[in-house]
Amino acid sequence: MTDDVETLIEVAISASETLTDMASYWPSASPEERRDIAWAIMPAEGLIYDLERQMIAGILPRSDMFPVLTLALDDEWEQREGRLWRIGLDALPKIAREKQPPPPTPPALTPDQRAKALALVRSGLSLRKVAVQFPGESYGAIWRLMRAEAGRDQLQEGELEGEMDEDE
Repeated sequence: MTDDVETLIEVAISASETLTDMASYWPSASPEERRDIAWAIMPAEGLIYDLERQMIAGILPRSDMFPVLTLALDDEWEQREGRLWRIGLDALPKIAREKQPPPPTPPALTPDQRAKALALVRSGLSLRKVAVQFPGESYGAIWRLMRAEAGRDQLQEGELEGEMDEDE
């Protein structure tokens, strides 16, 4: 054998022994020590995480750790593009996330201002002219107020109709 091949074999054996030691130490290691172990295997940008499946999707190990990790992870990982990628990742289900509704927008107008704005609109003033009556408020704020009020009116009409149906 040539010196280069012998050197590569020695490096691979040393890396595998180091990896074995790291794996046995992992359960009792502190979070900081686990971080150091991970950084010994790969650079900080060497971890590819799939947020939708909440798991590691790929690894870009340090060059001296690559052959050992390739052998150690052979069953569930494949070598592509100089990285190790989890096999069958696309077949795994994505974690369903509940979409949180946006927080409600606080009313732009005080209750007294809302009542006054509704009265002005009902008296025939345009939404733009009503908005001018309230400095700092937009036409959109008055429009949203009217839309919300129309929704309340429809709800109340539906409740009244329901009461009338019960009487019949």
